Amino acid sequence: MEQLIRKFVWGSRDGKPGLALLPWSTVQKSIDEGGLGFKDLYQQNKAFIMKIGFGLITNNSSLWVRVLKAKYKWEGVMPLSISWVSYSRFWSGVSAIWDELKECVTWDIRNGWSTDFWESIERIASVQPPRSDSGEDQLFWRWESNGQFSARSAYGYLISDTASGIDRIWRKIWKLKVPHRVRMFAWLFWHERLLTNAERVRRHMTTSAQCEICGCRREDMDHVLRQCVAAREVWCKIVPIAERDRFSRVAHREWLRTNLFDVSSTVGDEDWHVRFIITCWLLWKRRCCFVFESARGIGEDIIARGNVLVEEARRAFYVNIDTGGSAMEEVCWLRPPIGWIKVNVDAAVSTVEGLVGIGAVFRDDGGSWLFGFARFVGRCTVLVAELWAIHDGLAQAWGCGHRCVELESDNLEAVRMVNSNSNLLHEQGLFWQ
Repeated sequence: MEQLIRKFVWGSRDGKPGLALLPWSTVQKSIDEGGLGFKDLYQQNKAFIMKIGFGLITNNSSLWVRVLKAKYKWEGVMPLSISWVSYSRFWSGVSAIWDELKECVTWDIRNGWSTDFWESIERIASVQPPRSDSGEDQLFWRWESNGQFSARSAYGYLISDTASGIDRIWRKIWKLKVPHRVRMFAWLFWHERLLTNAERVRRHMTTSAQCEICGCRREDMDHVLRQCVAAREVWCKIVPIAERDRFSRVAHREWLRTNLFDVSSTVGDEDWHVRFIITCWLLWKRRCCFVFESARGIGEDIIARGNVLVEEARRAFYVNIDTGGSAMEEVCWLRPPIGWIKVNVDAAVSTVEGLVGIGAVFRDDGGSWLFGFARFVGRCTVLVAELWAIHDGLAQAWGCGHRCVELESDNLEAVRMVNSNSNLLHEQGLFWQ
């Protein structure tokens, strides 16, 4: 399972996994710690087993608990060890996490009959004396205020030893109002893991760290995105003259932080933060095309393409709600009317092989997940793929008994064709009622 996740993150070609730009332990960290939030499946499995262990010590009336305790000669409320000479794989898993489970539970002292004095001695001064009329002592989960077990808190406890400090910069990176691939670029940029020639030399992938565009002896990230002659040509055309000296001299790390997140550093452009990271991304793409495809990009092309992407980002994340153009509202998912469901459909086309896949997500009027699907379509145009996504989304909703359905697609042409009952729908075998 973890290999499939790694292949998804780093990609693959010809059945071989792509190059891992960061240690997997870093990727598994939370977003606020600089990772991508993927779970450590080994620790996640232990958390699920801990749920079973917690049930063994708290659900004494359950049949499965009584059977297991009788089979393995359980003694006491919470034994020091549950290891056995001969046991099943299930019991082996529970016994393996037993010591960690004991660290996560504590006693709610009532009549004091079940509590081990020596185990509770550290808490003895902070609790009331036992009373015979207070009921039986109870074990509760230490990491939740209600005392109930949760896999989330168990997982948090298990990975606490590997957790690093929270840095708000990571959350800000993922909140940038730019395409996701640009955010991914910014994430790698801040981790200093772009595959520059200097980084490729460090990984023994090449023998020369020289910049192949300007001939500089060492091509690192700062050189590619700021100091290279080709990069300077671009920045000189979009950075005001008064700002150029500071822009070119500030330290590399501070340069990125200031231009991305400092609200006072707009360089005369309210969309500067978006324009800055998109320009960095385009400079990096041009460098990669030059190195690996021998295609040299032109500075004016980057500026023009950057202007288009900035405008597209504005349209994607904001919608004008005032005819005067002064008021803006962020675009987000809106709930359907009460009693309705909403279907969000989309299609994806591989630019290399031309293969098409479609999928849909179904939510109720409260925004809760109902179900979803994804399937391979074959080879067709983007428009036809979007039409198939709409068709299958409505068909799935109808087949599940839903009659009040609101569907959203990001392809305006496909939506117009469906609303107008275009002849192309019948040509493609898509019949609408």
